[in-house]
Amino acid sequence: MVFWLCEQVRVTLVHMVLNVQRRFHPAGLILITLLLLAANLRVALTAVGPLVSNIQTTLGLSSSAVSLLTSIPLLAFAAVSPVAPKLVQKLGLEKTLLIAVVGLAVGILVRSLPLPGIIWVGTACIGVSIAVLNVSLPVMVKRDFPARIGSMTGIYSAVQGGFAAMAAGIALPLASASDTGWRFSLGVWAVLAVVTALLLVPQARTSTVGGGSGNLPQRRKAINPWRSSLSWQIAAFMGVQSLFFYTLLAWLSPIEQSFGISAETAGFHQFLFNLGSLFGSLLCTALLPKTHSIRPLMLFMLALWIVSLLGLLFFPELAVIPAFTGGLSCGTFFVLALSLFGLRTRHHVNAGALSGMGQSVGYIIAAAGPLAIGALHDATDSWSLALWLLVVLGLIEVVLGVMVSRDRYID
Repeated sequence: MVFWLCEQVRVTLVHMVLNVQRRFHPAGLILITLLLLAANLRVALTAVGPLVSNIQTTLGLSSSAVSLLTSIPLLAFAAVSPVAPKLVQKLGLEKTLLIAVVGLAVGILVRSLPLPGIIWVGTACIGVSIAVLNVSLPVMVKRDFPARIGSMTGIYSAVQGGFAAMAAGIALPLASASDTGWRFSLGVWAVLAVVTALLLVPQARTSTVGGGSGNLPQRRKAINPWRSSLSWQIAAFMGVQSLFFYTLLAWLSPIEQSFGISAETAGFHQFLFNLGSLFGSLLCTALLPKTHSIRPLMLFMLALWIVSLLGLLFFPELAVIPAFTGGLSCGTFFVLALSLFGLRTRHHVNAGALSGMGQSVGYIIAAAGPLAIGALHDATDSWSLALWLLVVLGLIEVVLGVMVSRDRYID
């Protein structure tokens, strides 16, 4: 009886999605799908932060174990990203996206189950699934919006950032509203993944390998980005900008508190950093279609990043300003980095290959950054040297920015 009811619900939902598809123009449906996929990219990760103490108390985890719990997704991004383009080539884009979203829903639910050790399995599944989505969305933008790569990348990045901030903001209220506490607060995001999967089911049925809409080129062999110097420059740019974001995401509050700022104020500044990142995504989205070159915007934001770090160093009493401007620059960097996967390739298959390589290298650098900055603080008992190191990396990013902003292609 239960299985019969589940099947009836599934059939009903599929029919509802099909009816929605008939009402929308294909381009509109593709845009809705893209935005729903973007909404899924970070909610399963950002919802964890406010609940760390609850999770640690319930499961009896050590601080190092909690750190590993938050690092597993980044390591999965690095490990799986090179494989994702091969899945797209073999299965087609829509089928790959569908499998990844279903895997994400399963991972979210499994992570929330009250079973010993299951949180690690669910977290790994989430990391693998998001890694595939991370790589596949730039392919979708390149294929379906080739003339609007910058603006569409900015739009889906802004949606990603908005939902990520919302997930973090309502995590504790959701936990307080349920008898199951943090398990419900984390597990509820499986609903978003399931809705997205249902929208993808009909599209996956009609997709073609290498194309997706039936009238695009069929299977095409991708270039090998690992042999291209431009690919390595883009990967390095992606990695350093990711390091900037994840380092301040992890250490901005402790850095400010070491300068005498209260924990409450530092927490508010952390919110401003995330808000600035969202505004940076929106700003980049608005400006990219109006510029012939990404270099002026890229160099301006790199200068703003360096000035923000110097502001933290020399004027910590005004930390509210560099907290916001640092986030603003990071949000812009992220959109620019993702845009490069489409802007520096001529075909969406090659965009996928470059995205896989760039994100693999990038997230290795990103995962190492917060650990290295923390170790440097432990060795010197000061955040000053760590901040100066970030300034030096900012100068290196300026050089990388000049190189990747040249109008060249890897294919």
